[in-house]
Amino acid sequence: MTINIDPHCDSLVAKTSLPQELGFGKFFAPLMVTAQYRDQKWQNLTLGPYAPLALDPATMVFHYGQSIFEGLKAYRNRSSLHLFRVMDHARRFNLSAKRMAMPVLPEEMFAEGAVAFCRAVAPLVPSDDVSNLYLRPFMFADQVGLGVRPSESYLFLIIGTPSGKYFADEAVKVMIERSYSRAASGGGTGAVKTGGNYAASLLSDRRAKTAGFHQTLWLDSSTRKNVEELTGMNIFFVRNNSLVTPRLNNSILPGVTRDTIFVLAKELNIPVVEEVVPIDNILRDIKGQTCTECFVCGTAAGITPVALLGEPGLPPYTLAASPGPITQKLAKALHETQRGQRPSPAEWIVRA
Repeated sequence: MTINIDPHCDSLVAKTSLPQELGFGKFFAPLMVTAQYRDQKWQNLTLGPYAPLALDPATMVFHYGQSIFEGLKAYRNRSSLHLFRVMDHARRFNLSAKRMAMPVLPEEMFAEGAVAFCRAVAPLVPSDDVSNLYLRPFMFADQVGLGVRPSESYLFLIIGTPSGKYFADEAVKVMIERSYSRAASGGGTGAVKTGGNYAASLLSDRRAKTAGFHQTLWLDSSTRKNVEELTGMNIFFVRNNSLVTPRLNNSILPGVTRDTIFVLAKELNIPVVEEVVPIDNILRDIKGQTCTECFVCGTAAGITPVALLGEPGLPPYTLAASPGPITQKLAKALHETQRGQRPSPAEWIVRA
């Protein structure tokens, strides 16, 4: 499908100036991509001005929650801008769509919209070694009507935010959540990027922030004994110089950055173990200093070291090294790979 480009796009970008401090997700490019699913097909892929949406109060997404999203980034390497692993994000987007009874979006259409968006807003992406362009593709049910059933019409959009670091602090403090569950284990929706998973995390997030933590670490919903992931990122531990991370199941999001780390770890001769990770074993190993490092990873956060794990009102478990040597080595390799400064599989880098 060929994308239609509004003739005002270039002038809108030219008239836009960046704020002094970008932060993350605070400043949005003045353009967006849209497409509609009507009569069982996708149509009208368009790049045009960023604008509010007018939705009927009975729009089905408000009542039955059919919504999914992705997060991916474009990076600068000297003067050029490129997307990182866009096709992998397109594939994961469709896995989410299938689980939420939504229509799949052709991967080429996802990529075409993302490339056109990046090309148009490239002047707004700073050339420093920290900034990037974070893209948020999302889809939701926009049929009007009540009654629990899948919608027959959907809206797909891509918006984007030139951004700096996700976390202001160099290392994060992680709260272990033992009372609530983010998503049900087994056949639930934990492995897909749907808005309801994140809504279910917000009460714990508020509790964590109040107690002085940055993020919540979720345990499996059936036993509350095994580590799964953080609200918006996967987690790795360094134990006896090997990476240890929870094995994927139907309640852990298969992170694209997580997968990239597997590839990089192999190149760097760092062993990786996927297994069930009991939280009490991890705490024991941190205390005994056989688990010396921990980091979280995701598209937004990159690789961010963990300073400590803990619970409100209890003594924390502080990592011996934050960041440790393995975390630093992987973070450097990831940064170089994302910036196109390190060899990687050909499909990982798509020029804008």
